[in-house]
Amino acid sequence: MNARTETSASRPIGAFPVTVDAARVRDYAKVAGASTNSVAPVPFAFPICWLSPPEIRVAIIAAVQEDSGIAGGVLPVHLDQTIALSENLRVGEDYLLSLAVDGPDPRRIVQITGQITAPDGRAVGSLELRLALVTCEGAQAASRPRS
Repeated sequence: MNARTETSASRPIGAFPVTVDAARVRDYAKVAGASTNSVAPVPFAFPICWLSPPEIRVAIIAAVQEDSGIAGGVLPVHLDQTIALSENLRVGEDYLLSLAVDGPDPRRIVQITGQITAPDGRAVGSLELRLALVTCEGAQAASRPRS
Protein backbone atom coordinates (compact mmCIF):
# COMPACT_ATOMS: atom_id res chain seq x y z
CA MET A 1 0.00 0.00 0.00
CA ASN A 2 1.49 3.31 -1.03
CA ALA A 3 -0.37 5.96 0.95
CA ARG A 4 0.71 9.56 0.56
CA THR A 5 1.69 11.47 3.65
CA GLU A 6 -0.90 14.01 4.79
CA THR A 7 1.04 17.27 4.99
CA SER A 8 0.85 20.82 3.80
CA ALA A 9 3.40 21.62 1.11
CA SER A 10 6.54 20.08 -0.33
CA ARG A 11 9.83 21.59 0.72
CA PRO A 12 12.65 21.50 -1.83
CA ILE A 13 15.73 19.45 -1.00
CA GLY A 14 17.73 20.38 -4.09
CA ALA A 15 18.49 19.60 -7.71
CA PHE A 16 21.33 17.17 -8.35
CA PRO A 17 23.12 16.23 -11.57
CA VAL A 18 23.03 12.44 -12.02
CA THR A 19 24.39 10.08 -14.65
CA VAL A 20 23.41 6.64 -15.89
CA ASP A 21 26.87 5.17 -15.37
CA ALA A 22 27.43 1.91 -17.27
CA ALA A 23 29.31 0.18 -14.43
CA ARG A 24 26.67 1.14 -11.92
CA VAL A 25 23.91 -0.09 -14.24
CA ARG A 26 25.70 -3.46 -14.58
CA ASP A 27 26.10 -3.72 -10.79
CA TYR A 28 22.46 -2.80 -10.20
CA ALA A 29 21.21 -5.19 -12.88
CA LYS A 30 23.26 -8.03 -11.39
CA VAL A 31 21.85 -7.45 -7.89
CA ALA A 32 18.29 -6.97 -9.20
CA GLY A 33 18.46 -10.12 -11.34
CA ALA A 34 18.01 -8.15 -14.57
CA SER A 35 19.97 -8.60 -17.78
CA THR A 36 23.52 -7.27 -17.67
CA ASN A 37 23.69 -7.36 -21.47
CA SER A 38 25.09 -4.09 -22.83
CA VAL A 39 22.18 -3.75 -25.27
CA ALA A 40 19.52 -4.33 -22.59
CA PRO A 41 17.64 -1.25 -21.42
CA VAL A 42 18.57 0.40 -18.15
CA PRO A 43 16.61 -1.39 -15.40
CA PHE A 44 13.39 0.47 -14.67
CA ALA A 45 14.09 0.99 -10.95
CA PHE A 46 17.68 2.18 -11.52
CA PRO A 47 16.93 5.82 -10.46
CA ILE A 48 16.71 4.68 -6.84
CA CYS A 49 20.53 4.32 -7.02
CA TRP A 50 20.79 8.07 -7.43
CA LEU A 51 19.72 8.55 -3.80
CA SER A 52 22.85 6.86 -2.40
CA PRO A 53 25.76 9.21 -3.29
CA PRO A 54 26.87 11.09 -0.15
CA GLU A 55 25.88 14.57 -1.35
CA ILE A 56 22.32 13.43 -2.13
CA ARG A 57 21.94 11.13 0.88
CA VAL A 58 23.17 13.81 3.30
CA ALA A 59 20.85 16.44 1.75
CA ILE A 60 17.85 14.11 2.14
CA ILE A 61 18.69 13.25 5.74
CA ALA A 62 19.30 16.92 6.61
CA ALA A 63 15.96 17.97 5.10
CA VAL A 64 14.13 15.17 6.90
CA GLN A 65 15.74 15.82 10.28
CA GLU A 66 15.42 19.61 10.03
CA ASP A 67 11.63 19.56 10.20
CA SER A 68 11.02 16.25 11.98
CA GLY A 69 10.61 17.73 15.46
CA ILE A 70 12.02 14.49 16.83
CA ALA A 71 14.55 14.88 19.63
CA GLY A 72 17.77 12.93 19.24
CA GLY A 73 18.99 11.02 16.22
CA VAL A 74 16.65 9.92 13.46
CA LEU A 75 17.23 6.94 11.20
CA PRO A 76 15.20 7.06 7.94
CA VAL A 77 13.93 3.55 7.15
CA HIS A 78 12.81 2.78 3.58
CA LEU A 79 9.15 1.75 3.34
CA ASP A 80 8.39 1.75 -0.39
CA GLN A 81 9.07 3.46 -3.68
CA THR A 82 7.33 4.22 -6.94
CA ILE A 83 9.16 5.07 -10.16
CA ALA A 84 7.47 6.26 -13.35
CA LEU A 85 9.41 6.83 -16.58
CA SER A 86 8.02 8.22 -19.82
CA GLU A 87 11.00 6.80 -21.72
CA ASN A 88 13.92 4.47 -21.09
CA LEU A 89 16.96 6.04 -19.48
CA ARG A 90 20.10 5.85 -21.59
CA VAL A 91 23.51 4.64 -20.43
CA GLY A 92 26.02 7.50 -20.39
CA GLU A 93 23.28 10.16 -20.33
CA ASP A 94 23.24 12.94 -17.74
CA TYR A 95 19.98 13.94 -16.03
CA LEU A 96 18.85 16.34 -13.34
CA LEU A 97 17.12 14.91 -10.26
CA SER A 98 15.07 17.51 -8.37
CA LEU A 99 14.00 16.36 -4.92
CA ALA A 100 11.45 17.60 -2.40
CA VAL A 101 10.13 16.32 0.95
CA ASP A 102 6.64 16.19 2.47
CA GLY A 103 6.10 15.45 6.15
CA PRO A 104 6.59 13.99 8.56
CA ASP A 105 3.01 12.98 9.18
CA PRO A 106 1.76 12.00 12.67
CA ARG A 107 3.18 8.48 12.13
CA ARG A 108 6.63 10.01 11.45
CA ILE A 109 6.51 9.08 7.76
CA VAL A 110 8.00 11.40 5.16
CA GLN A 111 7.63 11.26 1.41
CA ILE A 112 10.50 12.17 -0.88
CA THR A 113 9.46 13.09 -4.42
CA GLY A 114 11.78 13.48 -7.36
CA GLN A 115 11.51 14.72 -10.92
CA ILE A 116 13.95 13.41 -13.54
CA THR A 117 14.75 15.86 -16.33
CA ALA A 118 16.75 15.18 -19.51
CA PRO A 119 19.53 17.54 -20.64
CA ASP A 120 17.14 19.24 -23.08
CA GLY A 121 14.72 20.05 -20.23
CA ARG A 122 12.15 17.32 -20.97
CA ALA A 123 10.62 15.63 -17.94
CA VAL A 124 11.37 11.92 -18.37
CA GLY A 125 10.28 10.51 -15.05
CA SER A 126 9.46 10.78 -11.42
CA LEU A 127 10.00 8.87 -8.22
CA GLU A 128 8.36 8.73 -4.84
CA LEU A 129 9.93 7.23 -1.75
CA ARG A 130 8.41 6.88 1.70
CA LEU A 131 10.63 6.75 4.77
CA ALA A 132 9.68 6.05 8.39
CA LEU A 133 11.65 8.16 10.86
CA VAL A 134 12.87 5.94 13.67
CA THR A 135 14.36 7.55 16.76
CA CYS A 136 17.61 5.94 17.80
CA GLU A 137 20.84 6.95 19.45
CA GLY A 138 23.74 6.95 17.06
CA ALA A 139 21.55 7.59 14.02
CA GLN A 140 23.37 10.81 13.22
CA ALA A 141 26.74 9.05 13.15
CA ALA A 142 25.30 6.26 10.98
CA SER A 143 23.95 8.75 8.43
CA ARG A 144 27.24 10.56 7.87
CA PRO A 145 29.14 9.69 4.70
CA ARG A 146 32.11 7.42 5.13
CA SER A 147 35.52 8.73 4.20
